[in-house]
Amino acid sequence: KALSEAIRLTAEDKLPRAIDEAVIVDDGPAFQGFNILAREFTSQSEREARHVKNSLAIVTSASMVTAWATSIIILALIAATIWLFRRQIVRPISMMTNTMTALAAGNLEVPIHEAGRNNEIGAIARSVEVFKTNAKALRDAHDVLEQHVLDRTKALQDSEARFRSLIEASPSRITLKDLDGRYLLVNKAFADHRSATIEDMLGKSVFDYMS
Repeated sequence: KALSEAIRLTAEDKLPRAIDEAVIVDDGPAFQGFNILAREFTSQSEREARHVKNSLAIVTSASMVTAWATSIIILALIAATIWLFRRQIVRPISMMTNTMTALAAGNLEVPIHEAGRNNEIGAIARSVEVFKTNAKALRDAHDVLEQHVLDRTKALQDSEARFRSLIEASPSRITLKDLDGRYLLVNKAFADHRSATIEDMLGKSVFDYMS
C-alpha cells in the first residue's frame, strides 16, 4: 500500500518531502529480516570457523603422525647404517687384525677370511694370504735346513767320536799341539810314555815335560 501511494504521488510530481510525509514505511520487518540475516551469517561463520578448526586439528594431528613416522624412519636408517658399517667394515677389519696377530705369533694355520671380496678389505685379505703362504714356505725351508744342520752336526760328532776312538786305541804315540806348543790332543800311548794321564797333559806345553 505504501509503495502504491508513493508511486501515485510521484506521478503527480509531488516533492520528495511531501512523499515522505504522506507515505509512512514500517521498518520493523526490514530490521527483523536484517537481524535474521545477521544471525544466519553469524551462525554460518561459526560453522565455518568450527570446520576450519577441525580441519586444522586434523592437519596438526597428521603433521605430528608424519613427524613421528619420519623420526622413526630416520632412526631406523641410522641403525641400519651403523649395523651395515659394523658388518661390512668394522667386523672384517677386526677379524683381519686378529688374523695378523695370530700370524705374527707364529700360528700359520689360522684361516684368512674375506679374501673373496672385491674391495679394499678383500685386497688386504689377499695380501695377508700371500704373506701367510710365504711364511709357511719360509718355515718349511727353515725346518728342512734345521734338520739338515742337525743331521750334519750328528754326522760330525759321530765322525769325531770315531776319530778319537781310533787315536786313543792306536798303539802309536799321537799328539796335536797349538802354535804355542800346548797339547790339544794326546792319546793313551803318548800319555803312558810320559807317565801321565791324558787329562793332565791337555793344555800343558811340551816344555813342562822336558825336565
